Amino acid sequence: MGEAILTDISANIGTITLNKPWKLNAWDTPMRAEIRAVLEDWNEQAGIRAIILTGAGARAFSAGQDLDDTEHSKTRAGAADWVPSWRAF
Repeated sequence: MGEAILTDISANIGTITLNKPWKLNAWDTPMRAEIRAVLEDWNEQAGIRAIILTGAGARAFSAGQDLDDTEHSKTRAGAADWVPSWRAF
């Protein structure tokens, strides 16, 4: 996995930590792809009974969508890729 998220499994609980405190853990396309991959993997593991989603840093769980990431969605071609990535997530 990349550095946008951190993961841990302990006592049948999976924890995903959004790891971009300098951006208030704002979501972007690569972060969503990492989270989706982890969730798909963990969905196949019978031992994981719960998942906790948390954020790194002291200021925010998540500021929501990273607005810098929306720049490419302002064109028709960019939106054609960006919108389905959210649906898949």
